[in-house]
Amino acid sequence: MNDDITVVITCFNYGAYLPAAVDSATGAGGRTTAVVVVDDGSTELEALRALKVLPPEVTLIRQANAGLSAPQRRPAPATTPYQIVARRR
Repeated sequence: MNDDITVVITCFNYGAYLPAAVDSATGAGGRTTAVVVVDDGSTELEALRALKVLPPEVTLIRQANAGLSAPQRRPAPATTPYQIVARRR
């Protein structure tokens, strides 16, 4: 098992789900070394509130809305090793 794991959570107006996703990623039994949330230009009030109260160990990257795949690729240069596992609703 690889100990160097970065969890990337993309968010576009998913304020209702973001806190649970972040809690799950940060509480992954000590296996997660980094959590990155990429906000793809959220405008929903609930999402904006959730983004403001992220834990200090979570890295937040904000960008203008760029579509579904752009926020998944955004943190790639900063994360090593790099692998994307996308979950779509």
